[in-house]
Amino acid sequence: MGNLKPFKKGNDPRRNLKGAPKMPDLKEAIADVIGEDGVRAILKGVQARAKKGDVKAADLLLDRFYGKLKTEMDLNIPSEIVINLKKGAKG
Repeated sequence: MGNLKPFKKGNDPRRNLKGAPKMPDLKEAIADVIGEDGVRAILKGVQARAKKGDVKAADLLLDRFYGKLKTEMDLNIPSEIVINLKKGAKG
């Protein structure tokens, strides 16, 4: 404990981080592992399955190329909430 020194003002290394470290691009990481030819082969396989009627393959392609559909929810709650408490009622 005797060799510890406080940080100089404004020089705290814990505060110098500029956000979380960047993750590698997934597309580049996959291409590094299986190569560009492997990526093309996988894409052609998924396309072939989608053309044959595979719904999951078609869904995957549509999500990747057009983005996932946004789901909207109606959170409107009726403003009239009735609470009926009977005095002395036993449950």
